[in-house]
Amino acid sequence: MASIQAFVGSLVDPAAGAHAIVNACNPSLGLGSGVSGAISAACGKLAFQKEVRDRLEEEFGEPLSAQDCLVTG
Repeated sequence: MASIQAFVGSLVDPAAGAHAIVNACNPSLGLGSGVSGAISAACGKLAFQKEVRDRLEEEFGEPLSAQDCLVTG
């Protein structure tokens, strides 16, 4: 059976104990503000944006479709 827990605070705070963060994003994976901005800031901003774009090119070679999922470090 699944267990759901709530955490009040930043989703990128290690105290949250998250093993993964799932985020809906635009097809070209431009990390701007909101949730993607928080993830980007916590993961190194430009370096993380480059990692995301490189993975997108390696995995799909084009912008994501609605059913696609890209996994990054």
